[in-house]
Amino acid sequence: MQKIIMILVLIFFTISLLSDETGSISGVVLDEHGDAVIFAAVFLRGTEFGMLSDEEGYFLFENIPVGEYDVVASFPGYAQYIKSGVVIYPDSTSIVNFTLQRVPIRFECEFIPSNSSAK
Repeated sequence: MQKIIMILVLIFFTISLLSDETGSISGVVLDEHGDAVIFAAVFLRGTEFGMLSDEEGYFLFENIPVGEYDVVASFPGYAQYIKSGVVIYPDSTSIVNFTLQRVPIRFECEFIPSNSSAK
C-alpha cells in the first residue's frame, strides 16, 4: 500500500512539473492626449515575445510563462517606455497600459557639394 501511495505521489508531482503554467498580458498604448498609438511595438524584454498594437492601440500576449517581465512600448516619434517587474500569474491576465510622450525626430543631413561644373 505504501508503494502505491509513493507511486501516486511521484506521478502527481511529475504531472504538476510538466504542466504549462502560463498567463496573459493585455493593455493599450496611448499618447499624451489619450489617442491610440496605432501599431506601436510592444515586447517583453529578454524574450522572443513581441507584437504591434492594433488600430485602437490594444495588445494581448497569451500563453506567457509565469514569471516577472519588463514590458516595453515604443513607436517612432515617441519616447520608449518600460514597465519593469510585471508579474505573470497562472491563468490570469496582467494589465499594462502605456502613455507615450512625443519627442522630436532628429535627422542628420550632410551636404556634399558637386565638383563638376556645368558647361
